[in-house]
This record gives sequence, C-alpha cells and structure tokens, in this order.
Amino acid sequence: MGGKTTTGHIGLLWAIVFLMVGLTLVVHLFAPYADTLEFLIRGTALLAYQLVFLAIVMSAFVKHLRRIFGRSFLALHHIVTIAGLGLMVLHGVGVAVRAGSAAVFVPVLSPWEALWRLGGRPALYLFLVAALAAVFHRRIGNVWRVLHGLAYAAFLFATVHGILIGTSFQFAVVRGVALAMLAAVAGVFVQRRFAQARRNRS
Repeated sequence: MGGKTTTGHIGLLWAIVFLMVGLTLVVHLFAPYADTLEFLIRGTALLAYQLVFLAIVMSAFVKHLRRIFGRSFLALHHIVTIAGLGLMVLHGVGVAVRAGSAAVFVPVLSPWEALWRLGGRPALYLFLVAALAAVFHRRIGNVWRVLHGLAYAAFLFATVHGILIGTSFQFAVVRGVALAMLAAVAGVFVQRRFAQARRNRS
C-alpha cells in the first residue's frame, strides 16, 4: 500500500513538471516577444513562478522524495529554490532596465490595488526571508517555521501580480493554471498545518 502511495505521489510530481513545461511552451508559441529584453522579463517571470511553486509543493512530499533521492533530496530542493529566487531577481533587473529605474524593487504598500498589482515586489522579499529562515534555522530557533511560512503569502502576491499585469497571463489557460497552482499551494499549507498540529498533540 505504501509503495502504491509513493508511486502516486511521484506520478503527481511528474505531472506537475510536465504541466510546467507545457505552460511555458504555450506562452512562448502564442505570445510573441517584441525584443530580447521582453523575452528576458517574461521568461524569467514565468520560470521563477513555476520553480517556487515546485519548491513549495515538494515540501508536501518530503517523506516520499527522501525515499527516492535520499539526502540528495535536500540539495535538489535547494537548487529549485535558489533557481527560482535567482530568476525572480533577474526578472526585476529586466523590469528595472526597461523602466530606467531601480525603484521597481521598492514595494508599494498603498493604495490597496497597487499593493496587489505590484505584488511581485513584496513577493521577492518574502521569498528571500523564507529561504534565509531555512538556511539559518538552527540559529533562530522555532521562529524559522513562521518565517519560512511567508513563502505561502509570497506565492499569493506573485499570483495576483501575474494575473493583474503579467503579459504571459493574458491567456485564459495560463490564468486558469495559475489559479490551480495557487489552490495547490493553499492545499499544501493546510496539509502541513494539520500535520504540525498532530505532531504537537502526540
């Protein structure tokens, strides 16, 4: 029974990876780019979004992935996370070059609509805090789990940001997939909170 469950979980992860590749191909085939810089901006945004999604979802399958990859699972998770963060930074750099200003890295907290429309800005910093909390978890104690959980809020900001102003999100299929990914991340959040509550009771 355990083997079947593990196989099912790994199959789900493979399905997610293929979905990510398919989504990227759809955008590249049907949304032409004006120039190389636009290709950089849109390409890094879409890939970063998918990689941080994958990093979050992987955390729900730690037990099963460790059976397959052993200790190397943690290295794989780190690679996916670092790649996602690096691409997010490159996306911001591309936008800054296009705008001619580094102000694109400054979060806009008001009005409310601007906070969400430019949600990629707070998302970047929230993801960074979440990643650094994991790196220094031994030094900062149990608070690291709270800080690491900021990745869920960051993904919400990134999703709304993409849907509101992301060029690649102009397609209904991309918006639909993004909402499905957001729902999956919410599911991971709930699942991990229940698991933590059970561990605390035992």
